[in-house]
Amino acid sequence: MTKNLDTADTIVKLTLAVAVVVFYFGRVISGPVARGLVILAIALIVRFVAKALLLFITRD
Repeated sequence: MTKNLDTADTIVKLTLAVAVVVFYFGRVISGPVARGLVILAIALIVRFVAKALLLFITRD
């Protein structure tokens, strides 16, 4: 994947992940599939935060 698509891809993924979490806790979506989506969304958000912190810590 090219570098210029990486930023757009990350923004889209984070937007969808936050939307899934908000919809789940707002009781818009429910059920076992929704729980699976929330787990994947939280994992994606944690991965993004860890990557951002790692880049922040290791910068010059």
